[in-house]
Amino acid sequence: MKRRVDATNASGSYFGYSRAVRAGSTVFFSAVGASGEDGKVVANGTYAQARFIFGEILRSAELLGAGRDDIVRLRVFATSGFSLEDFRKAYREVFSESKPALTLVYVAGLPVEGSLLEIEAEAVKEGEF
Repeated sequence: MKRRVDATNASGSYFGYSRAVRAGSTVFFSAVGASGEDGKVVANGTYAQARFIFGEILRSAELLGAGRDDIVRLRVFATSGFSLEDFRKAYREVFSESKPALTLVYVAGLPVEGSLLEIEAEAVKEGEF
């Protein structure tokens, strides 16, 4: 049985994809950026964008029965304007205890103008789900 959380940003509406999909004990999250329903960036700077994105991931996880400690992997796609120190600060505020696997990849650009990063995630829920 699969459950989904719809993407509510402009790209989600345009392409028709899910923000997150739960299949069995695993939740897969699409790459999340800091853009809103109008397709524009809603937060400026690496720290603010990372905090916004982490909030979106955690809200979607909750809707599918998972939580922060169930997130096992993050993949960060970052542009040249990305600040590693600002990202580190936001990451440690949210994931300092759970410490998911983390990959950081620098990319030439992202679809939404002004986006400094997008984050993909995976969660695994142990036991009853």
